[in-house]
Amino acid sequence: MFYCSLCSIGSLYFITWNVATRPPGENVRTLLDLGRFPPNELPDFYFIGLQEVKSQPQNFVLDSLIDDPWTKAFKTALSPHDYVKVRTVRLVGILLNVFCLRKHLNYLRNMESAITRTGLMGLWVSCCFLRFDRGCLYEMRMEGMRPRGRPRYRYSDDIRADIQRKRGNWNNIKREQRYKDRICYIFWIGDLNFRLNNPETYTQDIITDRIRDGQFNDLLEQDQLRAVMQSGEAFSEFNETTPTFQPTFKYQFNSHNYDNK
Repeated sequence: MFYCSLCSIGSLYFITWNVATRPPGENVRTLLDLGRFPPNELPDFYFIGLQEVKSQPQNFVLDSLIDDPWTKAFKTALSPHDYVKVRTVRLVGILLNVFCLRKHLNYLRNMESAITRTGLMGLWVSCCFLRFDRGCLYEMRMEGMRPRGRPRYRYSDDIRADIQRKRGNWNNIKREQRYKDRICYIFWIGDLNFRLNNPETYTQDIITDRIRDGQFNDLLEQDQLRAVMQSGEAFSEFNETTPTFQPTFKYQFNSHNYDNK
């Protein structure tokens, strides 16, 4: 989650969460962080991107006719604060919702959306594109590293192949998405599935110990996303705020305990 204020657009609140096919629970209000803001300082817009949303065929057909459970939960939580849903974009396993304060509805202009499918028939890698006024938002889910049943000493080969696929996905999206007018702000959220380099050294136990000791910088030095941004291979046009919180992957459900399986 992150919050930003832009004088030409307003205040924007972004949420990205891999829900692991689980239904919404009582934590939706906590996720929206509504208690953080005084009533007269609420964000002008909420952009909520979810990944791994349950997407069996019957769910996908039904959700195309009525709001899916997650969208309903967000509407229920936000409506009392005078928010209105202005757009939903749905792909297999990926969901993007946009809510804005009712007082801004008359000023919304030039909102459009598009989708890009890459990866295996577009099922494992998907990207939603939403354009609004002078900004645009991408939500993306990339596939994780494919298990090959190979010994640990061959992991580095798998990592190189995985990053190569991600770079190809990034280039495909840049080719397909073209801007008709000038874009001043571009935001990118989602589950990009980048991991840490050197898995032979940074085992799950070592990573957990580093997190427990607050040694986040040591882990960030191995971050694959940061590496491809610095090398110019992908996402080099973007700036990422240095995380100050412990990694959220991979918690056991309904806890802050890591799943080391």
